[in-house]
Amino acid sequence: MMKRLVYTTLLLVLVNSKFIFSQNSNCENPINYARDLYSIGDFRNLKSILKNCILNQNKSTNFEKNQARELFALTAIAQDSIIGAENIITEIILSDSSYEPVLGITNYVFNEIYIKSYKNNVGTKISSVSKRPEDIRTAPANVELITSEQIISRGYVDIIDLLSDIPGFEISKTYSVIYSHIYQLGFEQNNTERTLLMIDGVEENDVWLNWAYLSRQYPISNIKAVEVVYGPTGTMYGPRAFVGAINIITFPPGERAGDFFKQREARNSDIYANINVAGGSFNTKDLDITIGNTMAKSKIKYQVTGRFYRSDEHDEFIDTFYNYDAADLDGFQYDHVVSTVGEAEASTGKSIDQLLTDYGNYFVQSGDNLSLSSDGITRAREADVEAYTRSINGVPLQPSNHTDNFFIGAKLAFGNFLIGYRTWKKIEGFGQYIDLDVAPSKNGSVWAPSNTTVYLKFNQSLGENLDFSVLSSFKNHKLGRESNRVNFIPFAYPQNFSSNSLSDFFNYLENGNKIDNHGWKNRLYFYQATQGRTEARINYNTEKINALIGADYRITSTQGDYQVYDEINSDPTIFSTTFNSEAEYENYIAINNGQLRGYPSGQTDGFNAYLINSLGVFAQTSVNFAKNFGLTAGVRYDSKNVRQIRLFDVYTPRFGLYYNTELFTIKGNYSKGYQNVSLWTRFSTGAGRYPNNILVPEENDYFDMTIMGGNKSRTFEWKLNGFSYKVKNAVTSGKGYVPSTGTNVLETETSEDELVAILDAQGVSYSSDEIYSMNVNIKGYYQVNGSTFSLKYRKNGFNVFANGTFFDPNQLDVNNNKTSRIADIATLKGNFGLGKKMSLGNFNLNVSSRLNWVGERQVGDGTTKSGSLGYEQSGKIPSYLILNGNIIIGHKKFSQVKLNISGANILNTVYFHPGPRSANGDYGLAAAEATWSDTVNNQIRFDFVPYVRQRARFLVFKLIFDF
Repeated sequence: MMKRLVYTTLLLVLVNSKFIFSQNSNCENPINYARDLYSIGDFRNLKSILKNCILNQNKSTNFEKNQARELFALTAIAQDSIIGAENIITEIILSDSSYEPVLGITNYVFNEIYIKSYKNNVGTKISSVSKRPEDIRTAPANVELITSEQIISRGYVDIIDLLSDIPGFEISKTYSVIYSHIYQLGFEQNNTERTLLMIDGVEENDVWLNWAYLSRQYPISNIKAVEVVYGPTGTMYGPRAFVGAINIITFPPGERAGDFFKQREARNSDIYANINVAGGSFNTKDLDITIGNTMAKSKIKYQVTGRFYRSDEHDEFIDTFYNYDAADLDGFQYDHVVSTVGEAEASTGKSIDQLLTDYGNYFVQSGDNLSLSSDGITRAREADVEAYTRSINGVPLQPSNHTDNFFIGAKLAFGNFLIGYRTWKKIEGFGQYIDLDVAPSKNGSVWAPSNTTVYLKFNQSLGENLDFSVLSSFKNHKLGRESNRVNFIPFAYPQNFSSNSLSDFFNYLENGNKIDNHGWKNRLYFYQATQGRTEARINYNTEKINALIGADYRITSTQGDYQVYDEINSDPTIFSTTFNSEAEYENYIAINNGQLRGYPSGQTDGFNAYLINSLGVFAQTSVNFAKNFGLTAGVRYDSKNVRQIRLFDVYTPRFGLYYNTELFTIKGNYSKGYQNVSLWTRFSTGAGRYPNNILVPEENDYFDMTIMGGNKSRTFEWKLNGFSYKVKNAVTSGKGYVPSTGTNVLETETSEDELVAILDAQGVSYSSDEIYSMNVNIKGYYQVNGSTFSLKYRKNGFNVFANGTFFDPNQLDVNNNKTSRIADIATLKGNFGLGKKMSLGNFNLNVSSRLNWVGERQVGDGTTKSGSLGYEQSGKIPSYLILNGNIIIGHKKFSQVKLNISGANILNTVYFHPGPRSANGDYGLAAAEATWSDTVNNQIRFDFVPYVRQRARFLVFKLIFDF
């Protein structure tokens, strides 16, 4: 007690001496001392010091007054004066709605009062549109906000579950290289690359591919909110947020999620932990942990988060293209297995007479030509079946498509700095190809991307209205050594990578029923890309004007194409899939993988490394020029150089106008977006493509209008949104003309017929060897019109939501005439959910249920996926309705532990999603052609499945520990 009295007396002497000798302090030092007094609970002296700051109207700035008010509010909470704290916090918000609490952010009660007061007096804050806190109603974009409470209440397992419940998204889960394809605002794409994914404002899209690997690797326990921005946000983020952005906002160090049932305040313990341990259907295991410190005296706050998720996934193997049934080989054709007499003699070292003696019943001779006899076809098919059904990479052949994901992240905050680190890896099956092409996941066919990011954030106030911030990051994105596409090479057609002849069949018989280029073979992939980035911003904020300027510089080192260790193309050719155990296979890929032994597929010259420099400069201003009116205008300039060659210079403007009242808001926004063509799209030679360096960025002109409102208490909210956008220079597969005298692409089109017509019209003399497959910009447009609506009601623990989406997506020619409908996009979809949080005796209970309905989706003729058969060759993916639910129960005396039971597809509905990419797989589905020479589509190489059976009833039992 004596020590405390002495300490307090000395502190007061110091404070008063500061008042005497530092007349220009303007409360800065007293506020710092008052914070120390608050940390030791000396509230009487705290109030005495701060009254001078509050009452001194001439010297104290509004920012300093709010710092003092914050401490007064915290003191009121500590002294159980909640009403007093509510009044003080309301004063803060009314004087400056953009004020960000310092100590209050770590106090659970303060945060709850602050959020409630902000909603009642200003609105909901979001930060992803303009890189600063702003009201969701007046932000220059349509935004959806999902809070941590909603995430927990509804039992979301991953971000895809969350996106499935909000309007404006079409989801296609393929459980493959890309777990889920995200089509925001009705824009169908091969991979999720036109929506920008961020965590705490730090970008997650793969540096080389630009794909957003949204799967089950991201922890849920640490999510504070998810902000979804609709429409291009290139003014802030450059040529990468093409149709929108998703920003996962996590709890900062020092702030904890708190008790879900809110029956107690955050405890005064220095360390906190939130642990989620779950298990469920399909042998699913899930561990999600967040730990950190909340020590008020500590100047350093830390937080560590991790997740491990594993599942055998659901049974997709009912469908014929996934069941790995050797009977499927009965449809193989062998009339192409031919040879000349000379080829057979040279290959085997035997004369034709010797071959007739040894294998005469297997082939027939017609002059100089040899072909398989009926007995030969039977023997070749037997050889294919034997090769197909053998053990692969140490594991017997059986259907599998498993998932192994992990994530580790850490954050450290001190002063104005925050340092963050995160790394994750996902190992998931190659489920997008048919079973005659690629082996199951437990036989080695997996895709294993990893992502490591280190970042630094710095924020400094330069005065009452001015602040400065810096974000620097370093990323290392690559494929793990496990990444392997295990391919099947039969004698038959459909065939895969080789063109087996009758000579190969003779060698197979000669070598004891074994040949190098026959059966299963490993094809191991690797890529790696690193990027350093620094962004600096200055923000000026007053009651009427907010202005932001910034610069963003990136330097990227990456490869142009995959490095592939391809056994069939290695020297010598050896198929190494016949291991005796999984351990032998693991030892093999440790030294024989894409990184150590791979090389660019199809690249004959040049270097596979690229250095890219990118610069962006941006500015945006928001002005409240009347009581209810405001506007936002901004522009960004971006340039990009690759190997000292300027690829593009683009400008991305934004303009927004709003009228805002207490009960409703009307706003309209225009923004332009550019999509930076990824290095993989531009330079990859996979699947026989030729690199196309003349690709230009895709361009999006977007407009939307939103009308939103609610009652005064905000217990009921509604929103209507309409949008229209037109995409120019969209990238697709096509053909290009490259003269044999050079390497530059001179002309491109989406089909060979169209390209030939152009070359003929130009009088160009060309040969078929100068026409290459490549990625090209289409000459026409994509146009999507649509609308969304949403309703939300919440009161006394009861909440309801409903939303719906309308899409009209089409492809147009250069004259704006409709040529086809964009595939995989339903015209209508809707969601409905309700929940109730209640108290039942000694227990707290939360119950919620959700309905997802998706309308019929067109594919095939008349769409952009003309080669897709759809479900049962119907040319469509049927509509479906699924029910999901979640229950959380906890005992009031043991509030640190809760039981969570969630169910997805509770009614066990059988439903399907569209197949990935071209979804052109038809082997065993469409009628087979009579002979190999007539075959056009009945093949298996790079055949993507036409549809994907979705998960049956999925139950998860979870224990939540909150300490």
